[in-house]
Order: sequence, then C-alpha cells, then structure tokens
Amino acid sequence: MEKPKFKTVQEVICDEGLPERYLYTSTGDIEGQSLNCLVPEMDIPAIDLSLLLSSSDDGREELRKLHSALSTWGVVQVMNHGITEALLEKIYEVTKQFFALSTEEKQKYARETGSFQGYGNDMIRLDDQVLDWTDRLYHTTYPKDQRQLKFWPKVPTEFRSERDGGALHKAYHGAITRLQSSLDLPYTRSQG
Repeated sequence: MEKPKFKTVQEVICDEGLPERYLYTSTGDIEGQSLNCLVPEMDIPAIDLSLLLSSSDDGREELRKLHSALSTWGVVQVMNHGITEALLEKIYEVTKQFFALSTEEKQKYARETGSFQGYGNDMIRLDDQVLDWTDRLYHTTYPKDQRQLKFWPKVPTEFRSERDGGALHKAYHGAITRLQSSLDLPYTRSQG
C-alpha cells in the first residue's frame, strides 16, 4: 500500500514557517469568545477499577458511580487499573527514544494511505481541517488480530518486548474482565 507524503512538524516549520492549517481561528459559534479563553474545569468521574468486583458497600458504590458516569458523561478516568508507574515510565522512555531517531529511521514506520496506524501526523479528513502541531506513532496493541506489526519499531528494541504479554496484557484483560462482570455482560474471551 502507498505511504502518504507528509512532512514532519520540524520540516514544515523550516520550509514554510507557520502554515494556516495549524492555526485555530474563531468559528463564530460562541459569540465573543476567543480561543485563548479559560476553559471551565470539569470533574470527569474517576472509577476505582479494583473495587468493581467487590461485593462490599464500596464495590456497589463504585458500580453505581460507573453506571452514572457512563450514562451522563460517556467517559471516566480509571484508577487502580493495574498498569504500574514503572511500566508507564518505561513506555515514556522508549517513546522518547523513538522520536529522537533520525527522520529516515522513523519514516520506515510511516502510516499508509487510509490507515491510522504508523508514524506520521494528522490524517486529513476535511479540506478545512485544522491540524495538530505534532508527529505521532500510533499502533494497535489489542485485540491482537488488529495489530499491524510492520508499524512497530524495531529500534528501540524495547518497543516490541512487551508486545505478546507482560504487565500491559494483564492489565488489559483484568480491566475488560472487571468491566464485563460489573456491567453484568456475559464473559467472552477478548481477542487479546
């Protein structure tokens, strides 16, 4: 499949200065409100995943909070999900190492036209779409059948080390199992 032609953020700024595609302008939707105005603080509900399987009062309260949050917000913050601080730090460090590589090395993992997985920047879906000022590496971890390993960097080698198991895999299955159980969904082995 063909890889789209894209410039990294660094190349864009060197070649073109600050392009209009990266500037947000007032849409006029909110009368008199500028883009640099303060956004009101929102308290997104936080759910303690470790409590969801408990039959205690705390577990029942957490389940009630989950149902309420999903029906009113549609999104929750998840705490005690099983992903350790050490694993998050490792992922952060390996990601920094990848983005420190040469452009040529990173381009080996460039996403293909029509795909969102791989290295690149925003997929352009609309002619007047404002783009984020960022390069990104996106790859699917689970379910396994949706992984496209050609987009998983070989350098740094740690990118692939956790691919088939480890803490991330356990946390994924633990979270899915807890959510299925707490929502009274039938247990189905996910594609992990």
